[in-house]
Amino acid sequence: SAHTAMAPCRCGSPRGLSLAALAMVLCCVPIARAVTSHLQLTPRKTAAEAQATQLQASLTWKEVSPPNRDVYMSFSVALGDGIQPKAGAHGRCNSGYMGAQFRADGSNTLLWSMSGREEGQVVPVSEYCHYDCFDCSPPNRRDFQCKRDDYKLSIGVIYTFTMQLELQNASGAMWSVTVFDPSAAGAGQLVEVGRVFFKDREFGLPTEVCRVLGVDPYAFQEYWNSKQQDHTTRASWSAIAYSGVMKPQDTEGYCQGGAQGSLLDLKGVT
Repeated sequence: SAHTAMAPCRCGSPRGLSLAALAMVLCCVPIARAVTSHLQLTPRKTAAEAQATQLQASLTWKEVSPPNRDVYMSFSVALGDGIQPKAGAHGRCNSGYMGAQFRADGSNTLLWSMSGREEGQVVPVSEYCHYDCFDCSPPNRRDFQCKRDDYKLSIGVIYTFTMQLELQNASGAMWSVTVFDPSAAGAGQLVEVGRVFFKDREFGLPTEVCRVLGVDPYAFQEYWNSKQQDHTTRASWSAIAYSGVMKPQDTEGYCQGGAQGSLLDLKGVT
C-alpha cells in the first residue's frame, strides 16, 4: 500500500504567493505512483484573458531519503486552451510539464516535455531538445523532450524555472525553459533546459490562442521505478507567477552557440 500526505495547496495571488507541497512515503509499492495537486490561481482567468507569455515557478527539494532513489517533481505547462481535443495535447495547442529528477545513480535531470497535435508541429532548436513520444513510444515529430543530465541539484536550494516566449514570426513562436540556480558561484547561474519553435499557422491553429500560456496548472511528484520501496521524498513548488505580454515579430534575435541565430535556418519555418 502507499501512504500519502499532501500539504495545503493554494495560489493566493496573481503575483505567485503560492505553495504546492507534496510528500509521499512508500511501503511495498508494486507499481509507479504519483501524487498530483491541482492549483487554483487567484483571480481566476482563462488563457485568453490572462495573455501570459511567461511562467515562473520555484522548486525546492527538501528530502530524498535514502538518496539512491528515482523521483520526479513536475509542474504542468500548456500553450493555449479551449480548442478541440486532439492527440496528446488534449484541448490545447501543446501540453506537458517541466521539472527535475533525482536519480538512483546519484545524478540529476532537468526536463521539459510537451505533446502536440500534428506531426511536424514542433521544431527543437537547442542542443538539449529532441523529438520524442510524450509518455509513449516510438518518437514522433509531434512531441519533444528537452533534457539536461549534466547539472547537479542540491537539497534545500530554491531553483526557479521559467518558461517564456522568446520570439515569434508569421509561422509560430519560439519558447524556452531555463532554471536559475542561486547557489552557483557569484550571483547565481541561469541554466538552459531547452528552446523549441512551435508552428501554428501551417496547421490552421489560431495564433492568438497558441501563443499564450494555459493557466490551469497542476503539480505532481512521481515514483516511476517499481523496484524501489520504503523511501521518503519531499519537495515543493512556490512563488508561481504568470505574466506578459511580449510581442516580438522577427526572424532574428536569439543566440545559438554564442552567435546570433535566425529562425530562417529552421526547416519548415518561413
